[in-house]
Amino acid sequence: MPPRSRDERPTPVLFGAAGWLFADLLLALAMLFLVANSVGTYPKPRPTPTPTLYVAPTPTPTPPPLICGIDQKPDYSQVFTTADPFGLSAKNGGAEQVFANQVLGTLGPNASRTAGLVQVYGGSFNGNFDVQDGLNLANGAIDGLQHSHFRYAPSETLFQAFWGGQLGGNQVEVVVFFFKESSGTNCSV
Repeated sequence: MPPRSRDERPTPVLFGAAGWLFADLLLALAMLFLVANSVGTYPKPRPTPTPTLYVAPTPTPTPPPLICGIDQKPDYSQVFTTADPFGLSAKNGGAEQVFANQVLGTLGPNASRTAGLVQVYGGSFNGNFDVQDGLNLANGAIDGLQHSHFRYAPSETLFQAFWGGQLGGNQVEVVVFFFKESSGTNCSV
């Protein structure tokens, strides 16, 4: 057999490899475009409506009265018979409120004035022999007056508890010295 001569024509192997390379290149480009177009975009946030501001008019406060000292004589002195002296001595809130309302009801024209000094005398259950009972009753009465919402302000009013030797076990005496007040800008003597 004669030796075979070489054919100088290109073989399909070379064209076959180039075809596969071209197909791979197209596949890679297609994937690149697919990935580039599938990247998510965030939706734009919805604008929140701005709240409408409402400015309420503020009332002009009335200035507090000018305190010009304290009265030298008590303007109010009264003996009260308490319904629950044991509750008042134990500083029971209900008994204190009943006592405070009882005092408020008898203030009359002095109800709008500010107390400067309040002296409270408490009677004792055992007559003249138990000072501590009288002080406990007076302190319970003071506690009730301090927690009530009228002109006895703990920050402005001085409260003093005393034993009332002649008072009965269910009696409390309240003596009030009110502040001298002026509605103007200075105190007139």
